[in-house]
Amino acid sequence: MKADLHMHGPIGLEPYWIKSQGYSQTGVLAPLIERCFEAELGICAVTSEYNYTPQIPKGSMHDRLNFLVNHEANGLSSQYNVSWLGRDKNVFVIQKGNQYLFLVNSVVSHLGENGHEHNHLIIGTTQIPNWRRLEDTLELADKKNLISIATHPKSKSGLSFENIEKYRNKFDAIEGFDSQLSPNDNDIAMDYARQNNLPWIAFSNAHRVKDAGISAIEFQDELLNYASEETFIRTLKRIVNDNNFTRITSQAPIWSKLDWRSKLQWGIRFHLKEIQQQGLVD
Repeated sequence: MKADLHMHGPIGLEPYWIKSQGYSQTGVLAPLIERCFEAELGICAVTSEYNYTPQIPKGSMHDRLNFLVNHEANGLSSQYNVSWLGRDKNVFVIQKGNQYLFLVNSVVSHLGENGHEHNHLIIGTTQIPNWRRLEDTLELADKKNLISIATHPKSKSGLSFENIEKYRNKFDAIEGFDSQLSPNDNDIAMDYARQNNLPWIAFSNAHRVKDAGISAIEFQDELLNYASEETFIRTLKRIVNDNNFTRITSQAPIWSKLDWRSKLQWGIRFHLKEIQQQGLVD
């Protein structure tokens, strides 16, 4: 089974981003599902990120997976059978014939510590507070049996090598290969993980649906127990923590990076107030 554990989809779900990236007519959920099946993904972690509230409000547009399911699932093709795996609505199951796809909630939480901002990837929920100390966030994730991934040390606001070393026993893995970063940055992170005997994952960090799955991890299907949401997250966590997987690594094409990054920069420069207004939550 292939799993892309850090995939945003569009830049954002605000109407401005949806229009600028060409999803106004198709929506996001249907193209995402189609892309995941095309890329032979069994798991795709739909990654939310929003640092303007203490915690992402459940069901808001910043809670990406729940928002997409709530607003677009009813319009999916009849070829799909869909359902939530549990009542907490963190794993959405799509069946197409004898194929299964699991869309999983995940979040990049923003941490504030000693005047510095860092990010931390949690897989299994979006309900993680922002602006806590890293130690507190790690303890909360451990208590809830969630998957903790140290964000790529060479990415903007990624965790430093110092923090990774300090809390190495609290992380299930580190981000080693990010399809959106340079080969040199990825080599540095992968070399660090290998030298320190740390599990590392490869992932797309896609900000376009069509880039989902270009990098991923792969493991034996029978290692995953999807009898319930709890067992799904727990066994996926064990697979990652035990380093019981292989990696598929591929750089995003330069034109792909330029496409979404230029749209991001244009939107921030000329439409920031509009986007912020669209993204306001109670």
